[in-house]
Amino acid sequence: MKSAKSIRYSIYNFFLVFCFTFISAFSFSQQSKIDSLLTNLKVVTTDTSRVNTLIELANTYYLSVPSKAMEYSLQARDLSKKINFKKGLSNSYGFLGYLYQQKGEINEALNYSKLSLEIFEELNDKKNTAQILNNIGFMYMNLGQVKNALEYYDRSLKIREATNDKAGIANSLNNMGMVYRNQNQLEDALNYYQRSLRIRTEINDKKGIATCFSNIGGIYKNENKIKESLNYYLRSLEIRESINDIWGIVNSLNNIGIIYLELGQIEEALYNHQKALNLAKKINDKDEIVWTYYNLGGVYYAQKKYVLAFNYCDSSLRLSKEIGFPEDIRNAEYLFSKIDSARGNLLGALQHYKQYVFYTDSLSNEESRSAALKKQLQYEYEKKEATTEAEHEKQAAIALAENRRQQLFVWLLFAIIIGIGTVAFVSFRSLRITKRQKVIIEHKSKVIEKKQQEMIDSITYAKRLQEAILPPISLIKTHLPNSFVLYKPKDIVAGDFYWMEVIDNIIFIAAADCTGHGVPGAMVSVVCSNALNRTINEFGIRDTGKILDKVTTLVLETFEKSSSDVKDGMDISLLAINKITKQIQWSGANNPLWYFKNNEIIKIKADKQPIGKYDFRKPFTTNNIEYAENSMYYLFTDGFTDQFGGQEGKKYMYKRFVEKLLSINSLSLNSQKEKLEMEFIDWKGDLEQVDDITVIGIKI
Repeated sequence: MKSAKSIRYSIYNFFLVFCFTFISAFSFSQQSKIDSLLTNLKVVTTDTSRVNTLIELANTYYLSVPSKAMEYSLQARDLSKKINFKKGLSNSYGFLGYLYQQKGEINEALNYSKLSLEIFEELNDKKNTAQILNNIGFMYMNLGQVKNALEYYDRSLKIREATNDKAGIANSLNNMGMVYRNQNQLEDALNYYQRSLRIRTEINDKKGIATCFSNIGGIYKNENKIKESLNYYLRSLEIRESINDIWGIVNSLNNIGIIYLELGQIEEALYNHQKALNLAKKINDKDEIVWTYYNLGGVYYAQKKYVLAFNYCDSSLRLSKEIGFPEDIRNAEYLFSKIDSARGNLLGALQHYKQYVFYTDSLSNEESRSAALKKQLQYEYEKKEATTEAEHEKQAAIALAENRRQQLFVWLLFAIIIGIGTVAFVSFRSLRITKRQKVIIEHKSKVIEKKQQEMIDSITYAKRLQEAILPPISLIKTHLPNSFVLYKPKDIVAGDFYWMEVIDNIIFIAAADCTGHGVPGAMVSVVCSNALNRTINEFGIRDTGKILDKVTTLVLETFEKSSSDVKDGMDISLLAINKITKQIQWSGANNPLWYFKNNEIIKIKADKQPIGKYDFRKPFTTNNIEYAENSMYYLFTDGFTDQFGGQEGKKYMYKRFVEKLLSINSLSLNSQKEKLEMEFIDWKGDLEQVDDITVIGIKI
């Protein structure tokens, strides 16, 4: 489990201090703030104000969209260079150093940080000089260059002590503690953390106190003093909740979850990690979401629930790659290798482990370390040689100008002027055309993006509406405790749906497949679900065959209101169980019923007609089934059997589905669901899911 995350959160703390030194505090109403800043960017009258706004935009985006933060930081850098705005240039360099560090590109991070440091020293800005020294110390710590890290931290600490910056002193002490902790010098680390804690207590820095508690908890965890560690993590959480430090709360919850897992208290671990995930999603902190997905995957791995572990690890890896943080990718690859190994997928385990090694090397190889040291030496050298180099350049420029004056003739100079004028005219004209084309393309692109987002938002809202027609799993479990529902829509919304109604001591439950999938299928599913509800509640029909007849009538009446010829409908498997009278009925439209009795499979064929328009319609058949204890019933749509996959990319087919059910029908219901889900994932592989999937298992 990612035990170094408490260190990583401390890193976030001092980088946040760095960012906030230059700009205003981050707001939870992120989109509102972004809109305000973008508006401000259009109306500011001075270039310096524009630079400051660009940097503030970068700060606002850095948690949710790092690429946007990078884009605005680069714009701030370029504009600062153009207007020779040193303060803005130093700020943008510092921010770029932070962003590159987050990407794991330490050499670029060092380069920009040292450029920032040089300007801050020139401006005699001691506070920001100390902060940049602190940041560079962290980068050397990341490279494993302990001596350099401590040197920069110490330089930062001395400036802060000279300026009586107590918050900064506490921060430096905390970071020096991290160096010693990484070297496993836990006694020294604890000493620095406690010195930092004393100062933060003195200035009543609650956020800093919480961070110290968290770090001390990490020390005790490394010493296997689990109860002491949990105590400090809980104290940290209490403070963070009192000041509503959401990021800190997420960090504490994850650390507490890790401790509970080590204590074997799985439910407490899951509770804390799930709570952390909900909060991380609320503030859209993708890095914390990645970490929490990873932790949940680890908990389910420990439980040997490999499908759930796989899903959470997959979510962690996908999001890690989206935001581009190599450390998170490395951790997810390692967990994937363990999951695949446990599942017997040794080839997959090897591939993931190779990726883990690759990302480990990319974060801390010798080439990166030597390049960083080289930049340190270059920085010191360039400071000394700056004046001499400038003088040499000036003399070289004078000599070159003199040489040109001697060589050029009047007629050649005249020809060059004409040539330059011609090129300039053509270039200017071409540039104007290019700019106009660029504006048109950008406008069209924005329109397309907006329409696409509107479409996605609409479909996502449609998903919420469709989910409202699905019975809660908890309700199904209340009436059918020995049951499971495997439901995997192909798209955001689905044509498949499952349905249940309990009335007159009869439990009606169905798996339905409406025409199509995605949005069209979802719309038909709402019509068909409504028809089922009306048939049971409004018309009082209880016989399953007659229920399907009435549902057909209601669906046709709905579609006949349209002027176009609508042929949509659904296939369905409908089961009715009366636990009082011990009666079971079943009817099906195209979808069969399979059930196991005394470990023998019995198949009941469905009527070969849909719910909907059909030329040769006949009344649906009602099948009465003998009530038998420990019998196992399966209702399903055709999505599972129609899936392409396997080594040859063929359909799964009903024959293979029967064999799978034969092998698992005696297992617990949760195990059956997990086995089916794992089977589907393994079969599908890298191929696209072709249809919605619904499988319902019920044990009487």
